[in-house]
Amino acid sequence: MTHDVREIYGAEALLAALPTDRAELFISYTVADEVARDWRAFSRRMRADGERPTARSVWEDPKEQDKRVLIDVTECDSPADAIEALLDRVAENEFARLEEGPAELGSAAFVHPENTPPATYFARGNLCFTVASAGRTGINLEPWLARISADLSQRPRDGAASLSFDREDTTAAPGERITVGYSLRWKLGDDGWLRFTAQGGTLARGDKDRGLIVIPGDTDRVEVEGVAFEGGRQPAVGNLVVPVRRTE
Repeated sequence: MTHDVREIYGAEALLAALPTDRAELFISYTVADEVARDWRAFSRRMRADGERPTARSVWEDPKEQDKRVLIDVTECDSPADAIEALLDRVAENEFARLEEGPAELGSAAFVHPENTPPATYFARGNLCFTVASAGRTGINLEPWLARISADLSQRPRDGAASLSFDREDTTAAPGERITVGYSLRWKLGDDGWLRFTAQGGTLARGDKDRGLIVIPGDTDRVEVEGVAFEGGRQPAVGNLVVPVRRTE
């Protein structure tokens, strides 16, 4: 990424605006058939975006096959890393400067200029998204963006307490990075994914052994909630409280 791109999009301001007292972190999120509604999956594959895994799916309107939408979901280590991935993505764009996108999409969003093929790039939590019209006929992306946002935000009506954390007696100082393990009573299927939220601190992805990094802010405790979603199963829910250790 060039220095000019960081200046054009205000990289340092975007990073500085990330909250230190709350966070979202997603693991293995992909766009499901329920989000696509009556569109059918034309192709799905995983690809590498540097060290960041990216799930790419292309969806086709069965009634008008000239209409397709491409969706890339890049899983990053942290919300800050998602901003960096987003900047990498827009740096590859053919346009000299993208316009700002809807703020409600996440921590940053950019869109193609008017009268060009529709595309939206945004970061939410530790995810970086590309949602682009990819067929011969352009489409309105707003319904797709709304459904993806709603899917990421969904709250389970009922959940079984079957997601557990293994560091329930942990304390940490503000800014200290601690690794917390988590486990489920079953193995997630291909369409399963997890969402972790934190109040009182931030989160980062841990190692491949299903670790979660908790980073307390300037508060008394960090409250972490984990939810596992999978089609056909009741959501699995777990909670963790990390007391914050004060040092004089």
